Amino acid sequence: MRPTKSLLFRVLKSLALLLALVQLPHVLHAGNVVTINSDNVLVLNGERVFPIGFTLGPPPGAKAPNGKEGLRELADAGGLFMRTGPSGHDWTEQTFADEQQWEDAAARCGMYCWVFLRELASVTNSECEAKLRRVVNQFKDHPGMGIWKGADEPQWGKVKVEPLIRGYNIVRELDPNHPFVTMQAPRGTVKALRPYNATCDVTGMDIYPIGYPPGKDSLLPNKDLNMVGDYTRMMMDVTEGKKPVWMVLQIAWSGVVQPGKTLRFPTFPEERFMTYEAIIN
Repeated sequence: MRPTKSLLFRVLKSLALLLALVQLPHVLHAGNVVTINSDNVLVLNGERVFPIGFTLGPPPGAKAPNGKEGLRELADAGGLFMRTGPSGHDWTEQTFADEQQWEDAAARCGMYCWVFLRELASVTNSECEAKLRRVVNQFKDHPGMGIWKGADEPQWGKVKVEPLIRGYNIVRELDPNHPFVTMQAPRGTVKALRPYNATCDVTGMDIYPIGYPPGKDSLLPNKDLNMVGDYTRMMMDVTEGKKPVWMVLQIAWSGVVQPGKTLRFPTFPEERFMTYEAIIN
């Protein structure tokens, strides 16, 4: 017996409903899913990736000399993240508008935002908490969203651990799909840095060896370029191998760009050396 048109319609309608239900979890989590696997490797939408990032990237819409959008040029060369959020000021209404542009540009160009929470990372009052929740809820499902950045160099800045833990817990409660990263300064001891492990999923250190005099960013006796390895091993000790360690390496920094300083950039061989020194260690 041949099926009637009405029967075929009901079957097709049921099949469409079934497919919609199967796809529902993906609709509910339309943004990126970024996790850390058992080897402390970053996994982005199911693919293991190496976190190459920039602080900061070229602004949305800026063009490379070849006419390509600057962020697309970075992405095509292997870049993954660029730090966004406020620079030199706290979160304002303008910051929210700017972040929207960054997120849109990242999604358009194949990059991902590393959103700096700045003052909101340390939750000390209800107003701060409310604004933190607004930031997370507004951007967590955007296709340009990658990772969260907590307080900058908090141990050196004497930021208390407890408000940072509160901020971290709020972010992870609202957004389980994007890790939280805290970077430290090349200061403090392993013992002093370890309490901050509880404030993040990923940690690491900013280290900038090149300047006048050489190694002025470091308090260690070693002032050579391979201090990058010394500090990488230090951060591995801080985490006891339980968290990923990311190192922020020098292209330029305040010690060479501020008034009264002598401008100096790493050469390509120096940049390559620092990169592999961090990876090896």
